[in-house]
Amino acid sequence: MRKWIEGVRQTERREPRSYPNIEAAGVGTHAGSQSSFIERRVARHLTLHGTNWNSDGSLIWKFDNYARAFPPYGNHMEDARAILGEITCPVLLFWGMESWMPDPEADGRAAAIKNHRLVRVPGAGHWVHHDRLDVFLDETALFLQS
Repeated sequence: MRKWIEGVRQTERREPRSYPNIEAAGVGTHAGSQSSFIERRVARHLTLHGTNWNSDGSLIWKFDNYARAFPPYGNHMEDARAILGEITCPVLLFWGMESWMPDPEADGRAAAIKNHRLVRVPGAGHWVHHDRLDVFLDETALFLQS
C-alpha cells in the first residue's frame, strides 16, 4: 500500500509533454500511433480537440494525472460481475478484433450482462468508434431501432 501511495504522489507531479505544433502532437501519441487503423483526418481531429494550446504556441495533451492511478489491489472481477449482472436493459458491446483487449465473450467478461449483443469489428483496434465509425454508427442505429 505504501508503494502505491508513493506512486500516486509521483503521478501528482507529472508534467505534460509539450509539442511545438499540431503535427508533432499527433505523431507518436495516442491519436497517431496506438491504433494504426485511425485515419489521418480522425487523428488530426483528436489532436485538435484533445490538446490545449500554450501561450508560446506549443501544445500539450489534456489528461488527468489521477486517471492512471489504478487501485493497489487490481480490478476485482467478482465485484464487477455482480454489478454488471444487475443491468437489465439491452446492451450493445463492440470489440475491435485487432484490439489489445481479448474478446469479451471468449474471456467471460460479457457473460455477466444478461441481455447483451457483441459486435466484433474487423479492421478495428480498441477505439472502434474511431477506427470504424461506419460500422459503429450502422450497428448503433440498428440496435436503437430494435
